[in-house]
Amino acid sequence: MKTYHFEKIILSSFLLGISQVSWAAPCDQTLNPGANLASAVSSAPNGSTICLNSGDYGYVELNNSARTGYVTLTSVNNNGARMSPQVGRSSFIRLENLTLTGVLINNNSSNIQLVNSVFLPNQSGLAVVDSRNILIDNVDFSYVNQATWAGRLNLNNATNSIVRN
Repeated sequence: MKTYHFEKIILSSFLLGISQVSWAAPCDQTLNPGANLASAVSSAPNGSTICLNSGDYGYVELNNSARTGYVTLTSVNNNGARMSPQVGRSSFIRLENLTLTGVLINNNSSNIQLVNSVFLPNQSGLAVVDSRNILIDNVDFSYVNQATWAGRLNLNNATNSIVRN
């Protein structure tokens, strides 16, 4: 009887492990710190996932990327990729599972998603200016300094934007 339950536990653990792996988005390409993220984003096909190995990517300018479908930038390890993305005149970019040191979304950007990410303490927060269809979901702003005008999260002419969780 004990063997049966042990086998059942092993089988259940194995199946749960498979189901967790199957939920993860596959990486279409994997990059390291120092890679040209702007070029990777602008040339990636719609629906692509660009995985980022852990490390500091620094100040990342994602400008003039007029996409028609989403590309996702995500950490390989939970929030292991660190950056300060500056998004301008761009569309359909999803930033996920990142550690952030300050974010600016501006100049008529649209369909930008910032999800499941964390801002480092004592850094500037998030400013969204003259942009639309922005989603900020499950982002931790604890202990973040003032971004630009009034606080950790600034929305200035950010039409059809959602902030939740």
